[in-house]
Amino acid sequence: MASSSSSSSVVRRTVAPSIGGLVLTILAFVVERVPFLARLLLRRSGLLAIRSIPASDPLHFLPASNLPLPEESWWASRNKQPATVTAPPANALLTPADVVALATTADDHDRAGVASARPRQVRVADFAAAYAAGRVTPSQVIESLIKIIEAVDAAKDGADPTKLHYLFQWSASEARAQAAASTARFASGRALGPLDGVPVLIKDEFDVRGFETRCGTNFLNRGRRAARDAEVVARLRAAGAVILGKSGMDEWGWNTFGINQVTGTPRNPYDLQRSCGGSSGACGGAVAAGLCPIAIGADGGGSIRIPSSFCGTFGLKPTTARLSSSGHYPVAATVGVAGPLTSSALDLALAYLAIAGPDEKDPLTLRQPRPFVPRSILSPSMNGVRIGIMPEYAAQVMDPAIARVMTRVQERQEGAVLVPIDVPYLEEIRLAHSITISGEMVAAARLFERSAGLAPTMIPANRVLYATMSRLPMADYVLSQRLRAALIRRLQRAFAPAERAG
Repeated sequence: MASSSSSSSVVRRTVAPSIGGLVLTILAFVVERVPFLARLLLRRSGLLAIRSIPASDPLHFLPASNLPLPEESWWASRNKQPATVTAPPANALLTPADVVALATTADDHDRAGVASARPRQVRVADFAAAYAAGRVTPSQVIESLIKIIEAVDAAKDGADPTKLHYLFQWSASEARAQAAASTARFASGRALGPLDGVPVLIKDEFDVRGFETRCGTNFLNRGRRAARDAEVVARLRAAGAVILGKSGMDEWGWNTFGINQVTGTPRNPYDLQRSCGGSSGACGGAVAAGLCPIAIGADGGGSIRIPSSFCGTFGLKPTTARLSSSGHYPVAATVGVAGPLTSSALDLALAYLAIAGPDEKDPLTLRQPRPFVPRSILSPSMNGVRIGIMPEYAAQVMDPAIARVMTRVQERQEGAVLVPIDVPYLEEIRLAHSITISGEMVAAARLFERSAGLAPTMIPANRVLYATMSRLPMADYVLSQRLRAALIRRLQRAFAPAERAG
């Protein structure tokens, strides 16, 4: 992985060999039983290059704690104190009705800068307009989707190569019941809003009433169905959305290509031989294929953003604590958050408005302003907008095609002010993230092992990761949190108003 530091030199990365099948299974078996080999793989991974920071650097004396919100939020909830942060005035905000009205009069794919040659995916506004005009009912839409799912997606065998593998768990009868209730509301003039009757898919990291929360594994919560919805799911139901079921995902969220023998590997609708990305790949594939305009994924290291880029959808990793974590299995608790993948930029805003906001079951969310989307996003003008760019980060891009696109995007921001941001130890920060998220995944797996009394039976690739990351010294995890604290402070300065940013 290489050389790095606070300099702007390009990092030379080591490309690991590709192995699979029986060889990978044998490697997993050996690594689990030979500690020396696990430690050797850890050294060869490049993660320990995080130790290259000079001992004299003040960073070593930063507190490892970097999330001060919990104590403040707990105190606020106990003392019934209101949030101290306020949102802009109501007349400066975009409402759900605004989103739907705009989507029915403008092509927000073009507004978002997406090439016009891209196939047009169905949007929330399309459902809302069709239902309001009586051209179709939610029951008719869901009945059509059930036929499609049964024909091309639902598979009894997770490895069935003829299926798309977007839905991991679902119930036709449950979807029909939700759609029937929505149809009745429209018939009586009591529709709940723009999401009423709209099909939505939920990643298998979230509790959905009546389904098991498996996190893409064959061992977690087997035979234990969730008694209630995760908060983000409950809010979608309250808005009238039809929860189609649960999507597949990378096992334990520990990959970025969606490969999973347990749930099936989702296939990219643009090319069935290509990946949807991961770990929310099935969410991205389902939205891109037109099964639903909204899917709820989770992201700790790109798991919403990667599938969105692979599948040509829109994705958002929200700020920590903007969405409730209640009912979200804590695979990587301090870095993973819920977020939407959608068919358009405006649907992204609509989904965010529906699921964000304070939740008493998650104290972190209580010191937040109410969720809002500024009306200013409707303006095509970029005047006055400050966009941070990281030249050193862009220099690490290995694919020239991606580098050219990044350059073109910067050149198109007419009127905006491009602000170069220098982040010391950028490569070490990347390694710190890998150490943090993998360490938390190992801890979550060990929690299952202690509670269930048996070791998790993972796929071979994750067995290698689990055995290797279990050997990571505690001091490296602590240093990773200090790097994280330093990055938070640096970004706080970067996002400060121009007159205070220096």
